[in-house]
Amino acid sequence: MVLKHIFQRTLTNNIYNSWLQFKAWYRYIVPGQSSIKVMPPSEYNLVFEDRFNGDRIDSSEWRFGQPWGNFHTEQLWWYWPETDSCAKTSEDGLKLSLCLNPRVFVKNQLPEWKRSKKLPEVWTGSWCAGLISTKKAYQFGWFEAEIMIPTDFMQWSAFWLAGQDSWPPEIDIFETYYADEQLWVKPNVHFGNAGTWKDGKRDMGQPLIPLANPADRWIKYACHWTEDWIRFYYDGYLVYEMTIPMALKQNAQEQYIILNNGCENPAELGFDPAESGMLVRNLKVYQHKNWID
Repeated sequence: MVLKHIFQRTLTNNIYNSWLQFKAWYRYIVPGQSSIKVMPPSEYNLVFEDRFNGDRIDSSEWRFGQPWGNFHTEQLWWYWPETDSCAKTSEDGLKLSLCLNPRVFVKNQLPEWKRSKKLPEVWTGSWCAGLISTKKAYQFGWFEAEIMIPTDFMQWSAFWLAGQDSWPPEIDIFETYYADEQLWVKPNVHFGNAGTWKDGKRDMGQPLIPLANPADRWIKYACHWTEDWIRFYYDGYLVYEMTIPMALKQNAQEQYIILNNGCENPAELGFDPAESGMLVRNLKVYQHKNWID
């Protein structure tokens, strides 16, 4: 954690989150620790559920790719297909694949709104990554899913929320990264505007949450999002609480749910990642009964 992240929080919140992270490390290093059951408050009602156990993904609830497109102008090494080629239901739940499947993009063949000045005239997206996003956006609630994440080098899997009308805001229930030859699982919250730290886009910082064998068992990842806090639960345990006023204010708008597998930039690290799959089941959204129309 860097100083700019520490100084944007209160002393009490810093101490509290340090204690939560210490307990997470203790559960990780002491044998025999187990997950616990965590549920939303009793006054919350279930408003959406998908077990991903049908023949195909429900196209009335989900879209393939991001709400704003199927590639990122600053991450051209991958793309998200507009079909179910990398996102399928299976006996184990939703499988989001990462596959080496090169696709050539030509700028002048894209719709006008996709032709960013940042784009080259022609480029190849080498990696095809599974990503689905909800067609409905939500404001506040309890969001949870049981997930097995891939643990090969360079994985960038995530379960997150993103603003319906702009970016930021963004709530990362978790993202995975590989560094120093190990997997890092981290929550985060993005807010502000794109630009410098002082005047633009900010984040809460990404605390490391160590988890035992996240690729070999189902782990429930949950987020409790209200006007007063954003709390993250892994394996049933509270692992982080975000109470930064500016972040809470900007994130208090409707956001889509996004699930994706992915990879970091192979060109920067000098080798390709392994093809992989992220598994998801039992995604649920609860909201306070007073929030529901």
